[in-house]
Amino acid sequence: MSYDIEIQNLYARWEMRLAEQEPGKILSKDGIIDLSTWGQSGEGGFPKLKILFVLREANVKKPNGSWENPPRTLRGAAEDRKHKIWNGSLTFHTVGRWAYGLSHTDSISMCPYELAQKHRKSALALCAHMNLKKTGGKSKSKPKEIEAATERYKEFLIEQIKIINPDVIVCGGTFGLVKKYLFPSMEKESTRIHKAAGKVFINAHHPSSYRKKTKVMYADVVENYYHYKNKGEPKKLVFHAETIKELEAES
Repeated sequence: MSYDIEIQNLYARWEMRLAEQEPGKILSKDGIIDLSTWGQSGEGGFPKLKILFVLREANVKKPNGSWENPPRTLRGAAEDRKHKIWNGSLTFHTVGRWAYGLSHTDSISMCPYELAQKHRKSALALCAHMNLKKTGGKSKSKPKEIEAATERYKEFLIEQIKIINPDVIVCGGTFGLVKKYLFPSMEKESTRIHKAAGKVFINAHHPSSYRKKTKVMYADVVENYYHYKNKGEPKKLVFHAETIKELEAES
């Protein structure tokens, strides 16, 4: 069965449950951003990597509103560097940076921050994105509401992840809830890296966090993934030959 059919079937059942338990609320139908590029990040000798970002909730202004079609919006943002989504919030600047960095990192080389920064906008098309709470929220999330939604709809959230079928799941400020309600059997592999159900989970700060500098947050995600893939803690990071060429061309 195709992704489109499976995800539409899931959302039809989810909307029925939502209508019963939260009348008037609209479901935000997130998921794979661009099917044509999903899992196609293996250019330049890097292995193909399917990356899912699990965030908290959609940021909308109306009480019963919702971000109804995130994939369509984010596809547009990946194609248009002046898209409105790039104004204000740090969230998708960071998501794009992490997506590019992870998809251009393997066991022998790590993508430097500078290249991830350069390609962060187009890199949105490489990944999938989902929120635990799929009804409208504000820029400052309410933890109790997000936890309640995660517990209430956990079987749907687990099914959505199975349908997306990622290799790597980046939990952006959601790791505790993902482990508690969705994957309680998760086991730690190395710094910030965990595994469950054959998937790699990365325990990351929320991408819009102001508590850490963007380079430090990038290292938390990408450098720790590199060390996990490398099965060690090398003193010196190694860059892929194609990465070096691009950096030299810009210098």
